[in-house]
Amino acid sequence: FKLLQKALDEWGIGAKTSSGYGRLNVDGVGYAAPAAASTAQADAQASATQLQGQHEEAEQEIATWLKQTVSMDLEQLLDDGCIVKPISVTKLKRKGFVSSEHYGGRTPKEGQQMSCTVRGLIERNGEYLADLIWNQPKGKKKKG
Repeated sequence: FKLLQKALDEWGIGAKTSSGYGRLNVDGVGYAAPAAASTAQADAQASATQLQGQHEEAEQEIATWLKQTVSMDLEQLLDDGCIVKPISVTKLKRKGFVSSEHYGGRTPKEGQQMSCTVRGLIERNGEYLADLIWNQPKGKKKKG
């Protein structure tokens, strides 16, 4: 029995033995899961910590810009809005998102400079963007 116990402890039986399945563990003594499993957990934890850090950094940056007007250039037109980037003289360094709900009856055009108000932070596809409202031109009323 000792020989069988040792073989099942060290080699295991069946599939996924490298993950700890098919291993014999008598009285809590025996095979310890490989370090790869704990490494994957550590990598996942590090990734989550990094994302949290990016979120906090983005929140701090946006907090200084809340309710301020920034000049942005259209980068990409999407079905539900557009991605905009700061023009070179704008000190805001983060790209932004303008929801199509805030177009005010207008449609952004390529190369168009947009005056926007920062209203918060939004996450889209793993990237933190300034949540923006496209301001109405002075002297014009909103259509509709």
